[in-house]
Amino acid sequence: MGASFCVIENRNAQNPLFEAEIKSKIEKLLRLKGYNIVAYEQAEFYLSFNYSMGQARVVTEIVPFYNPSETATIQTVSSTGKSRTSYVTYSGSTTYLPQKFTVYTPTLVLEALDAKLLRSTKEEKKLWIGEAAYTTSEPNLRDTVNYLLFVTFEHFGENTRKSMTINVSGSNPKVKDLMQ
Repeated sequence: MGASFCVIENRNAQNPLFEAEIKSKIEKLLRLKGYNIVAYEQAEFYLSFNYSMGQARVVTEIVPFYNPSETATIQTVSSTGKSRTSYVTYSGSTTYLPQKFTVYTPTLVLEALDAKLLRSTKEEKKLWIGEAAYTTSEPNLRDTVNYLLFVTFEHFGENTRKSMTINVSGSNPKVKDLMQ
């Protein structure tokens, strides 16, 4: 059997229902990793979490717009006075225009604490910290937190010694499972 955890939620959270939803997802992910979820007094480790959406910011990106080739019909008159129809094809072109987007940077921080030490001495000893953030145009934290949880648990408890970039597809079945 794996170590025992108690997930600690923020009792002063602005949205206690969302807080409970995230706690439930974290407990599910812990169970999938082989850990046990127990009561506060029985836990070897506490896992606290904190999340935020970040301020909206506007970014500018240069976007190519392709203008396809065109064919024009022109009427010409020869020196003998004879009228002729000619076709002229103009090649396509690409125009680069700035486009503004609003983006958000949701973040999630998980902290594993020594539960026995905290209960006995009130000393908060952090044993592991996992942080995740990404930039998105989606302002709904309820949707984006699933991706943050997924990538954080990909390396749960590991000392990665560096920041990591992890690409996650929106069709990833593990992320979709968290959304249910």
